[in-house]
Amino acid sequence: RRRIVTPSAAAFKESGRIPAALAAREGADAVRGNRSLANDTLLAASCREGGWTLISSDADFDRIRPLLVGLRVVKPWPWLPGPPR
Repeated sequence: RRRIVTPSAAAFKESGRIPAALAAREGADAVRGNRSLANDTLLAASCREGGWTLISSDADFDRIRPLLVGLRVVKPWPWLPGPPR
């Protein structure tokens, strides 16, 4: 709580490697058309580096996880029916 996390130089470097690996595996169009991928890879690399679990339902993280050993991603708890509490 009350933390501000700044990505390290290593996280920035790793976040550049991941789209290149995705492009090699899936084709350049799979990376080029995804405007949020750069932010997603930086967030993933920072979470892995900090030892934090990333909670997200974004499908990009399912693509990133195999390329970033040690990254833990879980889906958010499903919303219960009815008004938010």
